[in-house]
Amino acid sequence: MSDKTVREIGSFATDTRVDRVGKVMGHVGPYVRLRPPRGGREWDAAPEDLRRLEPHESG
Repeated sequence: MSDKTVREIGSFATDTRVDRVGKVMGHVGPYVRLRPPRGGREWDAAPEDLRRLEPHESG
């Protein structure tokens, strides 16, 4: 994904590979580290698999 705002720490994105929403917690090598919005186990996502959340999806 070319939109770097998707990878900003604290932003929210959808990992399209697993169809999950996560909060960007950081970066590990080439991957973006995500955590479920209500907490839980983090996972790594490839930047090209991320999609920015639309305003209607954040609720």
